[in-house]
Amino acid sequence: MEYKYPEEMQAELVVDIVISLDRILNEKGISRSEFAKKIGRSESYVTRLMRGNPNITVREIANIACALEREATNTSQEEIHNPMKAYVNTSVNMAITISDTLKNRGITETEFAEKIGHSKSYAIRLLRGESNFNMATLANIAYALDMYPTVNLSRDKTPEGKLVSLSESASRYS
Repeated sequence: MEYKYPEEMQAELVVDIVISLDRILNEKGISRSEFAKKIGRSESYVTRLMRGNPNITVREIANIACALEREATNTSQEEIHNPMKAYVNTSVNMAITISDTLKNRGITETEFAEKIGHSKSYAIRLLRGESNFNMATLANIAYALDMYPTVNLSRDKTPEGKLVSLSESASRYS
């Protein structure tokens, strides 16, 4: 699918998260109330999330995945229960992917910052894996680099077991 705006990409990402989360909760027989307790949030937060909260961040995705006992990466079983490690690994993996893409395409940090609509200092934090970005930022990054974002709450959706990834293939949208 071709996107005219990054907001279209963001909307699809958020819908994918809600559908995936709903499927996992149903498969595991977990109520929204139980889920709220598992992630240390209120039931109203879970309701907002299930309605498609576009402000969900990578850190929260790691927290959710770990709370559901889903592995964030293939590094170790310990990570299943450690959302901070899952978040850090996800941020670092994204930073590597973005940095490699910029280098291969000859895009500077300044140009990247302009493309995603953020300051150069924020872009540098992203490239260092130091930013807890939300789905709007992920969509802006993907759109700016002409790539496709994926958010996975369960490792069976991707061979690498990554929570958040970017690819040049649009196969997930076909």
